[in-house]
Amino acid sequence: MPLLYSFQAARRDDGQLPYPLHALAGGEIQQKGFWKDTMVVLVGFAAAPDTGDLTYWLEMHDPQEAVGKHIVYENAAGKRYVFDSVVESVDVRSFTDEQLEHLNQ
Repeated sequence: MPLLYSFQAARRDDGQLPYPLHALAGGEIQQKGFWKDTMVVLVGFAAAPDTGDLTYWLEMHDPQEAVGKHIVYENAAGKRYVFDSVVESVDVRSFTDEQLEHLNQ
């Protein structure tokens, strides 16, 4: 069964809780129906939004290293973006292929 990594960003300044980001071990972002082509690949995590200090997702040994950092992702065109909010928590769960298919509708 594939592992699904869920990253919950902290509340924004306006009090809204961002939608969690779900990705597979290879960085493929799930919930394609929700994100469309705006978020396709999880690249890694940055200590600050405007820094070159990037920890690549595929090189991380412990997903909890993402806590306190900003999510860096690519869209379908390959352009990189950074979340304003930092990751507050990480959850890792096993999913069946059927569950992933349902998640991506």
